[in-house]
Amino acid sequence: NAERSVERNNETLGGGIARCGVCGSALYANSSATRSTNYTCALRSGGCGRISVKAEDLEADIIEHVLARLSDKKFRRALAKSINALASTEEGEQQLAQLDSKLSTLGDDYAEGLIARETLLSGTEKIRAKQETTRLQMARRAVLEDLPEPTVKDVVQWWEEASKRRQKDVVSVFLDHVTVKPTERRGHPGIDPDRLDRVW
Repeated sequence: NAERSVERNNETLGGGIARCGVCGSALYANSSATRSTNYTCALRSGGCGRISVKAEDLEADIIEHVLARLSDKKFRRALAKSINALASTEEGEQQLAQLDSKLSTLGDDYAEGLIARETLLSGTEKIRAKQETTRLQMARRAVLEDLPEPTVKDVVQWWEEASKRRQKDVVSVFLDHVTVKPTERRGHPGIDPDRLDRVW
């Protein structure tokens, strides 16, 4: 088969971040032997199949806007405050250990008949949500502390030297998702800025 669909959202920078502006599904990287990689709303993944955008253009737009934020001194001051508000690695590990202990206690209480199944399920859901939040805070702190001083030159140099994995980590800290809408503009270089709604 000449066409190869890459449906692993972590393989490329925009993967997992881009969403269809028609049905809301994730866009997946899709390439073939005869054309460049696009992000498409895939029918096989439950999407509507109506949105496609050139991967190179979308990723260039994402990178441009992320680097602009990293180079903005006002934004970086707010960023510094957010770093201080996040749990340190040690604090995070302590919180996770405490939450693990609470999960274990819930299980023991249910096994002993001290709590109902509904209480077990509700408590487990809340604890796991707290665990996910704690892990996310720890990951964000690790990413943010690695960033250079907020000058355009330093930020660009850091980005160019960073690994693909590190670049994706930084993007995921700042950009929740970008919605790609339909467009009537055809045959123009680059991406139509009116197609994109970014949620930071």
